[in-house]
Amino acid sequence: MQKYKITVVLTQTTPGEAYVATFPAFPAWATQGDTVEEALHMAKEYLELQLEDGNPDDLEMLEYARAMFTAVGEVEVEVPAPVATKA
Repeated sequence: MQKYKITVVLTQTTPGEAYVATFPAFPAWATQGDTVEEALHMAKEYLELQLEDGNPDDLEMLEYARAMFTAVGEVEVEVPAPVATKA
C-alpha cells in the first residue's frame, strides 16, 4: 500500500460553524468537522473511502495531488460599491 500526502484546505465561514475540508486535486469532493482536528480526520477517512475502489482516473490524480509545499493566506480586496439602478 502506497502513502500520499494530499493538500487539504479547511474553511470556516462563520465562527462556531463546521470546518469544511476540500481538496484542490479533487474539487468535487468535500467533507467537514466541528474542529480542525476532526475536519482533518474526516478528510483522511473521506479520501481513503473515495480512493479504495482503485478508480484509475482518481489514482492518476494522486500524482498531481502530492503536497510538497502548501501555503495558504488571506488577502483583502477592494471592490467597488454596486451601482444603484433606477426602478
